[in-house]
Amino acid sequence: MDMGCGLGDLAAHLALAGYAVDVVDLSAAALERARAAHPDAAVRWLEVDIEDAEL
Repeated sequence: MDMGCGLGDLAAHLALAGYAVDVVDLSAAALERARAAHPDAAVRWLEVDIEDAEL
């Protein structure tokens, strides 16, 4: 799980290496940038407040 993903570089790297990756970020804009930067990464991009995320 990547919380506060920024541009999603770490999440994409792990996903492309075969790991199951969930990304949690409060910012829809950040998630859109990350998705656009890594369209081939099998990542679940979740717009959620970290304080509300059930782990």
